[in-house]
Amino acid sequence: MYAQPLAHQEAALDAMLAGHPAAVLMDASRPEDLQAVGQLVWRRAQQARLLAVGPSSVVQALATQWLRAAAMDAPPLAAAQGPVFVLAGSQSPVTAQQVRMAVSFETVPADVSSLVEGGDAAAQAMADRLGALLRAGRSVLAVTAGSASGGATAHAVAQASGRVLARVLAQVPLRRIGIAGGDTSSLAVQSFAAWGLSYRASLSPDVALCQLHSDHLALDGLEIMLKGGRWGLMLSSSGCCTVGPEEAAGSGKKKAGRPWRA
Repeated sequence: MYAQPLAHQEAALDAMLAGHPAAVLMDASRPEDLQAVGQLVWRRAQQARLLAVGPSSVVQALATQWLRAAAMDAPPLAAAQGPVFVLAGSQSPVTAQQVRMAVSFETVPADVSSLVEGGDAAAQAMADRLGALLRAGRSVLAVTAGSASGGATAHAVAQASGRVLARVLAQVPLRRIGIAGGDTSSLAVQSFAAWGLSYRASLSPDVALCQLHSDHLALDGLEIMLKGGRWGLMLSSSGCCTVGPEEAAGSGKKKAGRPWRA
């Protein structure tokens, strides 16, 4: 059924619903079926309230429509107003390559062992150093990879990075930041006085730019890129991120890709 044109799928579903069944079972046997299921369910949800029950594949199916709608509604992504701060907390080779390509950022390596063991005092000292660069108008990339961890766990490093990030935002009124690394992204965001995130734009198929929502005016509306360490974009000269196979492979060649204007 799902391989047929949408009009045929709609007609088949209409015929089922005409009998006023208690429920309609929609089964998906292939990953590509999820988009068709999501389209059928979401179109009905726009017409009347309904209850969709099932495993995580229900959300996967609906997400195909939500992302499309969000992309259509999102305004074009403009250049950031002021400097951009990026925190790279991932140990992955992909992130390491992205850091090496970020020639327009002031790269600041973090002493991971000191950050973890030094607590709030170490976090404040690091934030003061980063804040001074940002206030001078420099886009800054803070990097934890390559520093001796002193036996600290990835979780502890991510928490320490979050403390630094929260203090940087308290010092400098930034409007766009980025965080690379799964643990770092989730734990760093928890350090904010924020209550939600909403979709802002797609920077690549696997990286989203979100908007932070907070009761604190200094944080509300902050644009934030969250990405896993093994995914995403290259940071290039005016703060742009581009996706290109040559760059990802580390050849050093610059290939035009999808921009993230910083």
